[in-house]
Order: sequence, then C-alpha cells, then structure tokens
Amino acid sequence: MNSLLLSVESALATKGKFILTFREYVSVEPQGTQRFIPVQSDESTILTCFLEYCENIVEVYDLLYRKEGERWLLNTSFYPKLRIDKNWVCDQLQKAELQVLQNEIINGMICIVAQKI
Repeated sequence: MNSLLLSVESALATKGKFILTFREYVSVEPQGTQRFIPVQSDESTILTCFLEYCENIVEVYDLLYRKEGERWLLNTSFYPKLRIDKNWVCDQLQKAELQVLQNEIINGMICIVAQKI
C-alpha cells in the first residue's frame, strides 16, 4: 500500500487530488444474520453476499441465483478483501506528503480525498 501511495504522489501535479473509496470493514463486525447482505434482485437474478470476518481480511461469499426457464440455478464464488483502517491510510498519505482534505464514512464506504502539497 505504501508503494501505491508513493506512486500516486509522484503522478499527481501540485495541488492535484487523489480520491480513494473503500468499504469500511474495521470498526464494526456484523454478527449473525447481519453478515448476509442483499446486493441485487430482479425477476431473474438474486445476488446475496455473506461476510466472514478474520483478523486482517473479510472473506466474501457470493450467492448468485439466476432463473433459467422455470428453474433457479445457484452459482457461488469467494474472494478475500483487506480490512484497512481509514486512519492508517490517512497517516500513510501524510507521510507521502499528501494533505488529507476529507476523511469520512458515507453509507458504509470510506471516502478519503487528499491533495498533493
């Protein structure tokens, strides 16, 4: 992550802005059925995610139902996502000589805006 932020700093023009958004997985760990997240549904598709929290990652399981004719078919997939603390990211941005202009959580998404000094 540090090398990415240094690359961003070197690519930005003076006063150029870097906008970073990512899901907030650090402060609250949902329990029980709160770990099931409905993502999308319509007459032929139902997508639900299940989250399993580990120390440094969140394991995301996708359950995708697609209607073909009269039958519903299930496809599943899995992928890990990093648990990144927004304050750590802001500290790293400042070390890379970027000024943090915004650091907030909007609908479960972290939004950070930084500017090259």
